[in-house]
Amino acid sequence: MRFCNFMSSILPDIIQRMETTKTGSVADEAYDKYVSTKIGDIVRYDEKSLKRFARTYSHYLRGWLPSDKGCPILDVGCGHGNMLYSLQAWGYTSVEGIDRSSEQVVLARKLYSKVLQGDAIEHLRTHQNSYDLILAIDLLEHFSLDLARQFLDASWASLRGRGRLILQLPNAGALRGGEPAWGDITHCRAYSAPAVKQFLKLSSFGGIEFRETGPVATGPVGLLRATLWALFRLCLRAYDMLETGRAASVHSRTMLATAVKMTND
Repeated sequence: MRFCNFMSSILPDIIQRMETTKTGSVADEAYDKYVSTKIGDIVRYDEKSLKRFARTYSHYLRGWLPSDKGCPILDVGCGHGNMLYSLQAWGYTSVEGIDRSSEQVVLARKLYSKVLQGDAIEHLRTHQNSYDLILAIDLLEHFSLDLARQFLDASWASLRGRGRLILQLPNAGALRGGEPAWGDITHCRAYSAPAVKQFLKLSSFGGIEFRETGPVATGPVGLLRATLWALFRLCLRAYDMLETGRAASVHSRTMLATAVKMTND
């Protein structure tokens, strides 16, 4: 009788553990259904939206992209393929994408054929000294601190000499940085610009720069938004100076960061 009571008490926990093992983690499920549960209602895949994205990011990434259009480029966490589309539009011919989300990979392959589904860190570790540019748009925030360090170290090793890494991620130092930082259940951490700089230095990167992802003055509406943003940004900088005596370099809710592989050669 005691044995039966004991088994009755632990059986629900055993079943729950078996179900968890069978179905995987919440994060795995969220990534598998990332389009249908997260971005399907907010991201547009039509030609007009893709061209607008390419036009905007050609401004954001000015001076950071390689001059050699045939150099090897990897888009890590390529999502539904908007950056892959842009790189093609800008004339780059040796581009690869990788993402862990099966739904995203299906969409990305409609725009670009060279898209892998798999673990980005493992891919980087098996492709050392292979790329001149690695892009990680909206990726670092999905990693724990230890995995983020592994990703940065693997990116450093995967870049060729003086190769460049470009990151985009939520800006925890922004006035409303919490919304992009924590508006996704797969996000693990939030970073401000100084924290990203510290992290990149730990992984031996140099030449670190930051940029905002604010409005771009294209068309009447874009010009109005960019003008108002510039005025509001002055107010934010004044607030910083009043409180601390120095102004933050990045105020937009999402920020871009770039760094270069530094070697002793």
